[in-house]
Amino acid sequence: MMVSALEVVDFRKTHNGFVAVDGIPFDVRQGEIFDLPGPNAAGRTSTLESLEGLRTPDSGSLRVTGIDPTRESHKLRGATGVQLSLGRCLMHGTSLSPGALKRTPFS
Repeated sequence: MMVSALEVVDFRKTHNGFVAVDGIPFDVRQGEIFDLPGPNAAGRTSTLESLEGLRTPDSGSLRVTGIDPTRESHKLRGATGVQLSLGRCLMHGTSLSPGALKRTPFS
Protein backbone atom coordinates (compact mmCIF):
# COMPACT_ATOMS: atom_id res chain seq x y z
CA MET A 1 0.00 0.00 0.00
CA MET A 2 1.38 3.41 -1.00
CA VAL A 3 1.69 6.05 1.74
CA SER A 4 -0.12 9.32 0.98
CA ALA A 5 2.14 12.32 0.50
CA LEU A 6 -0.25 14.31 2.73
CA GLU A 7 -3.01 12.93 4.93
CA VAL A 8 -5.29 15.23 6.91
CA VAL A 9 -8.10 13.80 9.05
CA ASP A 10 -10.56 16.00 10.98
CA PHE A 11 -7.98 18.79 11.34
CA ARG A 12 -9.09 21.70 13.52
CA LYS A 13 -7.16 24.87 14.41
CA THR A 14 -8.31 27.94 16.33
CA HIS A 15 -6.61 31.25 17.10
CA ASN A 16 -7.83 33.22 20.13
CA GLY A 17 -11.33 31.78 19.81
CA PHE A 18 -11.50 32.21 16.00
CA VAL A 19 -11.98 28.90 14.19
CA ALA A 20 -9.48 29.00 11.34
CA VAL A 21 -9.94 25.37 10.26
CA ASP A 22 -12.93 23.27 11.28
CA GLY A 23 -12.52 19.52 10.85
CA ILE A 24 -11.23 19.27 7.28
CA PRO A 25 -10.15 15.96 5.74
CA PHE A 26 -8.07 15.50 2.58
CA ASP A 27 -5.25 13.44 1.20
CA VAL A 28 -2.75 13.99 -1.57
CA ARG A 29 -1.21 11.03 -3.33
CA GLN A 30 2.44 10.89 -4.30
CA GLY A 31 3.00 12.54 -7.68
CA GLU A 32 0.02 14.92 -7.45
CA ILE A 33 0.18 18.70 -7.60
CA PHE A 34 -2.15 20.06 -4.95
CA ASP A 35 -3.71 23.52 -4.59
CA LEU A 36 -5.36 24.67 -1.37
CA PRO A 37 -7.62 27.55 -2.49
CA GLY A 38 -9.76 29.94 -0.51
CA PRO A 39 -10.33 33.56 0.46
CA ASN A 40 -8.38 35.44 3.12
CA ALA A 41 -8.83 33.90 6.59
CA ALA A 42 -9.87 30.55 5.08
CA GLY A 43 -7.26 28.62 7.10
CA ARG A 44 -4.74 27.86 4.34
CA THR A 45 -1.72 29.21 6.22
CA SER A 46 -2.77 27.49 9.46
CA THR A 47 -3.10 24.21 7.55
CA LEU A 48 0.27 24.51 5.80
CA GLU A 49 2.09 25.66 8.93
CA SER A 50 0.64 22.70 10.83
CA LEU A 51 1.70 20.31 8.06
CA GLU A 52 5.20 21.80 8.26
CA GLY A 53 5.32 21.31 12.04
CA LEU A 54 5.30 25.04 12.81
CA ARG A 55 1.89 24.95 14.55
CA THR A 56 0.15 22.33 16.66
CA PRO A 57 -3.36 21.25 15.63
CA ASP A 58 -6.13 21.60 18.22
CA SER A 59 -7.46 18.23 17.08
CA GLY A 60 -7.27 15.79 14.22
CA SER A 61 -4.45 13.92 12.58
CA LEU A 62 -1.80 15.13 10.12
CA ARG A 63 0.76 13.06 8.23
CA VAL A 64 3.40 14.07 5.68
CA THR A 65 4.73 10.94 3.93
CA GLY A 66 3.69 9.00 7.03
CA ILE A 67 5.46 11.41 9.43
CA ASP A 68 3.51 13.21 12.17
CA PRO A 69 4.69 16.83 11.83
CA THR A 70 3.63 17.65 15.40
CA ARG A 71 5.86 14.99 16.97
CA GLU A 72 8.51 14.48 14.29
CA SER A 73 8.97 17.83 12.51
CA HIS A 74 12.76 17.34 12.55
CA LYS A 75 12.31 14.47 10.08
CA LEU A 76 10.63 16.83 7.58
CA ARG A 77 13.48 19.38 7.44
CA GLY A 78 15.24 19.22 4.11
CA ALA A 79 12.76 16.69 2.75
CA THR A 80 9.83 18.96 1.93
CA GLY A 81 9.14 22.12 -0.05
CA VAL A 82 6.12 24.40 0.16
CA GLN A 83 4.90 27.15 -2.21
CA LEU A 84 3.03 29.60 0.03
CA SER A 85 1.80 31.99 -2.68
CA LEU A 86 0.23 31.66 -6.08
CA GLY A 87 2.97 30.06 -8.13
CA ARG A 88 3.71 28.86 -11.60
CA CYS A 89 3.58 25.21 -12.48
CA LEU A 90 7.00 24.76 -14.05
CA MET A 91 6.05 21.58 -15.84
CA HIS A 92 3.25 23.23 -17.84
CA GLY A 93 4.13 26.94 -17.47
CA THR A 94 0.67 27.87 -16.20
CA SER A 95 -0.51 29.42 -12.95
CA LEU A 96 -2.26 27.24 -10.42
CA SER A 97 -5.75 28.64 -9.97
CA PRO A 98 -6.89 29.69 -6.50
CA GLY A 99 -10.49 29.21 -7.66
CA ALA A 100 -10.82 25.46 -7.21
CA LEU A 101 -9.02 22.47 -5.77
CA LYS A 102 -6.61 21.16 -8.35
CA ARG A 103 -5.41 17.57 -8.49
CA THR A 104 -3.04 16.97 -11.36
CA PRO A 105 -1.13 13.71 -11.78
CA PHE A 106 2.58 14.48 -12.06
CA SER A 107 4.46 11.93 -14.13
